[in-house]
Amino acid sequence: MQHTSTPSVALVDILGQLKADAADIKAEMDSAKDVLIAREGECKLEGELFRAALSHTLTSRVKWEAVARTLASKSGMTEKAFNALLALHTDCTDSWTLRVSARITK
Repeated sequence: MQHTSTPSVALVDILGQLKADAADIKAEMDSAKDVLIAREGECKLEGELFRAALSHTLTSRVKWEAVARTLASKSGMTEKAFNALLALHTDCTDSWTLRVSARITK
């Protein structure tokens, strides 16, 4: 879809409507997935057009900053020194975010 000549006001409404449609679709998908996940014994499901495979994984993440902060305090590192070390090893990237929400009318 080309929108290069579409006025900004119209693009905001198009984007908002697409976002609302996507949210409705996501809610419907999540509901269907919840039903399939509840059927734990069925790991492979066949439909007329599609098939689904259900698998379970457990993800763990180390809270690295909390670990580093604990080690730093045990070694006597000051908060200022820790923050400087953290800043030294932190990369920043520039990015743009466009949020669209429904207007409230009165």
